Amino acid sequence: MPVYKAGRIVERNRLVSRTKSTERRVLRKPRRWPKENTPLGIVELDLLYPIKKRVAKLAETTEPVVVDWGCGKGVAAAELAREVPKSMVYGFSNNSYTHWNKVLHGNKLKEIHPLQNIKFIHADATDFFRYFKDGSIDILYSKLGICHLKSQVEYIKQLIPKLKIGGILLTETGEVKSYAPLIGNIAPKMDERNRPPHRYVVDVYHQPDYDLEFIKYSNRIIIQRTK
Repeated sequence: MPVYKAGRIVERNRLVSRTKSTERRVLRKPRRWPKENTPLGIVELDLLYPIKKRVAKLAETTEPVVVDWGCGKGVAAAELAREVPKSMVYGFSNNSYTHWNKVLHGNKLKEIHPLQNIKFIHADATDFFRYFKDGSIDILYSKLGICHLKSQVEYIKQLIPKLKIGGILLTETGEVKSYAPLIGNIAPKMDERNRPPHRYVVDVYHQPDYDLEFIKYSNRIIIQRTK
């Protein structure tokens, strides 16, 4: 499975079809999710967390590692890498995009400089764990990515050990029958959060190794590893 840091990425989305016995080449349009071109600010609003501010704070004392899980064309990941040069940002996707070339190599005509602190990983969800050691990630966020997995709750549980102590995992969740693998059978503690421009209520679950905030009336969770 390739990690893209140099070279050229080529999209091959063409197929051959027949119309009235005449062969013609048509462009296969892949399913488009809003995440493919979503800027970082919209991702932050959607996940209700100031990602860039958190990364910039960490960059004052260390070189934070950030993962955009389901990065699409890498717009948000590139923005974060550009705004916080001391960070190391990884875009993870099960599709590859030619737009990654613009991020990695820049564009002289448009005066867009190449980024040295970003890599793109093209792999399946199950291969993710091969690329990151336990305790190596400061922030992992996913907008419209993890929520499409069939066993997303169990998958999130496996991601937690990849976080550093104090590391954050932010994600949307789709239709989930039970959050038991993450929260067990304990009762939550209700609390309020005020992260401008939002003020909202969360259910907080304290687990032995992490704290989980489930944002009420929304399928969004925030996990922080505690030990």
